[in-house]
Amino acid sequence: MLIKTYQNHLCSILLVRLILDGVAGIRFILQRKFLHCWAVLQAHFSFYALFLKNYNKRENLQSKAYYKTKSIVFSYYVKNGIIFEKLF
Repeated sequence: MLIKTYQNHLCSILLVRLILDGVAGIRFILQRKFLHCWAVLQAHFSFYALFLKNYNKRENLQSKAYYKTKSIVFSYYVKNGIIFEKLF
């Protein structure tokens, strides 16, 4: 889903996600949660195995304002606890 929805900054978003998953994997190893680390690795293998299939499903013309709210979590904390229904 990530591949199909992001049009402009796909490489930078994938790089950030890869780094964050790497940090999580290292943290799981340090906590001796090897099964959690293995789950992160399996998710990466699956994601990259299906990358071209999902990439080809993208539409060429996507709206620039696809999302009305960039971050619901950020809006919640910055706007002092506005509930989800009131964000739109």
